[in-house]
Amino acid sequence: MKKRCFVRSSDHLRQLVSAIVTFCALFSPLAHADFDSSLGGFARSFPLSGYAYAQSGYGQVFWGDTSGILYGYVRPYIELDTAGTYQAALAAIEVFPVSFLGIRAGEEWNQNDSHYHDYACPTNVNCEGTMYRKFVEGQLLLGYSDWFASLWLRWDHWSHKNPELGDFMDPNTGLIAYQGGDSEMVARFFTGYNVTPEWAAIVAGNYYQMVHHFGIVRFGMAGARYRQGDFNAMVGLSHYQATEQKGGYGVFVGFTWALLPSVALK
Repeated sequence: MKKRCFVRSSDHLRQLVSAIVTFCALFSPLAHADFDSSLGGFARSFPLSGYAYAQSGYGQVFWGDTSGILYGYVRPYIELDTAGTYQAALAAIEVFPVSFLGIRAGEEWNQNDSHYHDYACPTNVNCEGTMYRKFVEGQLLLGYSDWFASLWLRWDHWSHKNPELGDFMDPNTGLIAYQGGDSEMVARFFTGYNVTPEWAAIVAGNYYQMVHHFGIVRFGMAGARYRQGDFNAMVGLSHYQATEQKGGYGVFVGFTWALLPSVALK
């Protein structure tokens, strides 16, 4: 049964959203500036989880031409995620001096009203409630002929609205964070080969490490991606391994649909 939750952003998140709105108002008369929006979702059988999201941004190209790869842009964006008893709101900005190399930073508010079935929740750990995540991330995109790849490195700082309740759990990975706040290091890669214009074989890997309350999660995927215009779908097998949770194999499905394409390199 789904629980009702009252959604209220932190002051920092509201300030960041306000700054993004101001940015859009100031730069909207300029050329090569476009709003974008997309929908997406992801689900896996183990650990059993899934979510849907909606994202909207405003891309401003400050040099070059988006018909190629030699251009740079800045793009503030907001995102809303939901998984029934889990809600999240994110505001961030990404700056790519060149289209294939850039950074993004932002803040996310999370409200979790139920711990997930496949994540063990120790009696001394708070697995629900309101959490905040600040992050900085770098991304590199590579490609040659039919081969493509993306690499991400990210630093997260997690905090809980009620630290007096004890250590708490990152609902995305199952890692336990120190009650006074914790840092999480994240490394991800995604690579594939276009077999046909629509179909590609893909492999991906994610590595998460909580720093102060030490814990590690490794999550790998292999499968196929279908691409038609601005719509992408993928399916395949996955493997989850963690120091604080049980591991196992599963299947995954996901999709993204760019309703209004962004200036980001595809």
